Amino acid sequence: LRFVSHDLRSPLTLISARAQMLERSAEDPDGVRRNAQAILRSIRQMNTMISDLADSVRLEFGGALAVRPRTLDLIALLSEVIERWKETPEGDRIEVRLPDSMPPVCADPDAFERVLANLMSNALKYSPDEEKITVSAAADEVEATVSVADRGPGIPPEDAGRLFERFFRSESARKHHDGLGLGLTISRALVEAQDGRIWVETELGHGSVFSFTLPLSPSNTRS
Repeated sequence: LRFVSHDLRSPLTLISARAQMLERSAEDPDGVRRNAQAILRSIRQMNTMISDLADSVRLEFGGALAVRPRTLDLIALLSEVIERWKETPEGDRIEVRLPDSMPPVCADPDAFERVLANLMSNALKYSPDEEKITVSAAADEVEATVSVADRGPGIPPEDAGRLFERFFRSESARKHHDGLGLGLTISRALVEAQDGRIWVETELGHGSVFSFTLPLSPSNTRS
């Protein structure tokens, strides 16, 4: 509760401060835009934290996350999600490497966006400001794989195996970044609810690659 209280107050403090700055910068269009963007980022951050907390409690008491998989064009879905992210202040740091075509997948579009958004947000947060992240996708006979690669510091081996644990945050993450330690736990639950897998490949000094799979639409799988 102490960590949750602190982490939820952090974006609220920023929202309050930026709102005051916004009030004072009414005659400065650029200042108004910067402050409004900061407020919106903090609101999104709080909304994610609250959703993660609610889902974490549901999982703790044996509940399941609701997903409604259906046949989807993965490239179109990826492009749509990333296009929205391109409109954010850090959007120009996102590189996309997608094949010309891929077979349809069976997935819940809202759950897919939530997982991808969490992985991209983490990649941007832990990479140096001038470095880009890369989103890519590929498919084999039974599943599609989506990967998010960063150029950050990498993750120590003793932490890498615990990343998907509830409330786990490395010492470095606790010192330098806000968060509840629930994003990857919820992402794993959402991926597994869609019959997929999620994992990380990382090397100290060389960044990390988080990947998750989605099953192909039944009409496109080969026996």
